[in-house]
Amino acid sequence: MSLLASLLLLTSLAAAGGPTLAPTTITQGALGRVIYPVPEGRLVANAVLQVAGNTLPCFQQEDRLIALFAVPVQTPPGRQTATLLVRYADGSREHFPLGFTVASGTFPTQRIRMPKSKTGLMSSTILAKERQILYGAMKKTAAVPQWEGVFANPLEGRISSPFGRKRYVNGRFWGQHAGRDVAAPTGRPVQATNSGTVLVAQKLWMRGNTVMIDHGLGVFSLYCHLSQIGVKVGQSVRKGEVIGRVGATGFVTGPHLHWEIRVQRTPVNPAGPLREGIALGLPGGP
Repeated sequence: MSLLASLLLLTSLAAAGGPTLAPTTITQGALGRVIYPVPEGRLVANAVLQVAGNTLPCFQQEDRLIALFAVPVQTPPGRQTATLLVRYADGSREHFPLGFTVASGTFPTQRIRMPKSKTGLMSSTILAKERQILYGAMKKTAAVPQWEGVFANPLEGRISSPFGRKRYVNGRFWGQHAGRDVAAPTGRPVQATNSGTVLVAQKLWMRGNTVMIDHGLGVFSLYCHLSQIGVKVGQSVRKGEVIGRVGATGFVTGPHLHWEIRVQRTPVNPAGPLREGIALGLPGGP
């Protein structure tokens, strides 16, 4: 079922009064959405979505709750359940289990050799420091969507490493690629994939010079290994605006852009937002 058909089905079902999840089959690394029309006369005090071992916030847009989530690439194929937990202002609570199916993605394997001068950046201590910075900034996501339409490629060029690729570094399994690498010469302009607010603009260890943009509702984009950073924390940017330049800082074998889209902390295959955007089914919205 196409994204548009799934969204139309979700919206029509939501109009009947219950929460809905779409699409009902989600490929590893892809996006899902839960929409719950708040019953007339009820005030929501808090709502979260529990899925894939994570507890994610819900955002109220007009008369409905919306939660976006991503299926981690490591999630086993098969049936899964997301649970919407709602606490109302009068103290009453509801929980709604919502089933969906995880489908297998296709992820190639890459084996690379790195010198000792670079493999030191693979330490768990360094990774923990970077996560602390990025995850801490993610808490400041806007409660309204800031993106517009489909997402744009921040850099045109050859994809040197696709999303989800299984990586072995010096014979050791390193994990699956959280984003997409685009090979390009040092200094080439990098553009914002969509509109939002800059949350991070600094040099990290593994990621090198990094920019992270909040697009609202827990949707973020990251741009790494830059030679130059062209924006500041708190700055509003528009889709297509230059935010930095290609470089080779951090854990790299040569100049390229590593970029990611994440929902909350989970990496998303950029192919979906690039092709279809992130639709919410709101009148006049994205």
